[in-house]
Amino acid sequence: MLKLISFPILLISFAIGMFFVYIMGVEPKIIHIYPSPDTINRYILQDKANNCFKYEKEVIECPDDEDEIFQIPIQE
Repeated sequence: MLKLISFPILLISFAIGMFFVYIMGVEPKIIHIYPSPDTINRYILQDKANNCFKYEKEVIECPDDEDEIFQIPIQE
């Protein structure tokens, strides 16, 4: 059985295969984490401008006047 396997060719083939795996590599998976009241203190977030920030939880009452309520768009 060992006569059928050429170890120099096996090692060269393995090295070439490992080289291609190293060069091609896998793309890193981007995970989007949205803060919730339970996880607000666990993460430091970074936006596309490389600014790091954390959210702070504050309980407030909603205003009766709808003109005082602002919609903040999601950053793209």
